[in-house]
Amino acid sequence: MDQIVEAIRSTRTGDREIIRDNFHPILKSSERGLAFVDGSNVEIIGAANFSLQLIRTHTVVYRTKKRTYGKSREFFMLASVQCRNGETKYKIQSFPEEFQHLAIDPLDETLRTGKERVAMAKTGDVARSLAEIEAAKAVIEQLEQHDIIVKDGILEPKLSFEARYMSELFDAATQKKIAVCGLAKTCDSLTA
Repeated sequence: MDQIVEAIRSTRTGDREIIRDNFHPILKSSERGLAFVDGSNVEIIGAANFSLQLIRTHTVVYRTKKRTYGKSREFFMLASVQCRNGETKYKIQSFPEEFQHLAIDPLDETLRTGKERVAMAKTGDVARSLAEIEAAKAVIEQLEQHDIIVKDGILEPKLSFEARYMSELFDAATQKKIAVCGLAKTCDSLTA
């Protein structure tokens, strides 16, 4: 066990050291509610100048080993190139319900690979991520103090504008004293 703790102490992720004091136990409680949030996206048709994708999110709440709430959301997202005043953006619209109207910079360093502009298909990942955060915020209404939200993926914002949305989620959860956790199935942390 001491070797594992020492390996964790010597591992670095980004600029933050992973240390034992940052890990806290989740106290057992048969009454605690658990909310799970996940999403998916798939490109239906796309080209260099547009991408039509289907976005789905699902939220479920369990309390005392019983499902007490479930909600699925499904919408289409259309990303297209928009040029105005000499500036190029990827405009994102959704339907049949309005989700988000975003404009993405095709040179956003948090989205692009290498020196190439952001691939149009990547816009679906952005919309899915924001839809998951929105679903996590919405499920707070179904939860009680000390309940837990488990969101797919890490909680650290990776995208340039994702931080604002994550901050809103954390603020809403903190007001109601709800814990927000991330469950990443894959990770790029290296250990020595």
